[in-house]
Amino acid sequence: MDHPDILIAAAARPHPTEDVSGDVWHVDWRTNSCRIAVIDGLGHGPDALAAASRARGVLAEAPQAGAVEILRRCHEALKGTRGAAVGIATVEPTAGRVTYVGVGNVEARLVTPDRSTSLPSARGIVGSVLPTIRPVVAPLGTGWLLLIHSDGVSGRIDLTDLPTPDESDPQHLADAILARWGRATDDATIIVACPAPSGGSRSSS
Repeated sequence: MDHPDILIAAAARPHPTEDVSGDVWHVDWRTNSCRIAVIDGLGHGPDALAAASRARGVLAEAPQAGAVEILRRCHEALKGTRGAAVGIATVEPTAGRVTYVGVGNVEARLVTPDRSTSLPSARGIVGSVLPTIRPVVAPLGTGWLLLIHSDGVSGRIDLTDLPTPDESDPQHLADAILARWGRATDDATIIVACPAPSGGSRSSS
């Protein structure tokens, strides 16, 4: 299901020496919100992909579950695997807020016209060491932009260094961020979410 108020785009690539990426992403669309997840299996290659894919399966099986609960389910499912870093954002345009929970090296940032706010992840490994999960809630405001990425993308993203994309084309921005800040030493994934133009539009994911 597409959401009339949100556009989502993704750009990703595997480690240069691998044929598959250990990063995966997943979106669940709801009536008044969406849940966006970036999952980074530890390391890279097939074993990292196996761990990340298992977590994505848990998310897909419970699209209505809250982020804290689904992280706990992922933790149980990933025991015995390499484990993963997981970041989950629940975007609620009608309520005007985003709620983020993360464990490990997945980063999230909410950008508005007047500020850039980091949404922190807790230290730990889903499947091995799960810390106390504390959701972070931030107001969306107007003209918001949400970035979620694995640590294969540098956290030093500077949007002022990029051409301003058309509001309806977050894919342009995701591709540009990956090209500019993707690391050559890891799998890399970046998710970009933003408001759809007035009147609704389809997801670009």
